[in-house]
Amino acid sequence: WAYGERKEVIKALKEILPSEELRELEIISELLDSLESSDKIQFDFSLTGDTGYYNGFVFNGFIDGIAGVVLSGGQYDKLMKKMGKKAQLLKK
Repeated sequence: WAYGERKEVIKALKEILPSEELRELEIISELLDSLESSDKIQFDFSLTGDTGYYNGFVFNGFIDGIAGVVLSGGQYDKLMKKMGKKAQLLKK
């Protein structure tokens, strides 16, 4: 249940994720829906790594046929604050 088609993953996470965080995930998924080939974009919450400075969603991107990560990032409001910058949550 931690990975797969986005809507199915969101449905499974409704039982364990706070509603505010779930809404952020739904917004991200809705934004991804507007992309060409969005049906090929899945959520995978089985990923781990050095996420100490992130305070929200963390992601990696993969392309079929390429063994390694081609994209990574996440939400890091606390790090931005330390740098004297303002960060905002996604809102739709």
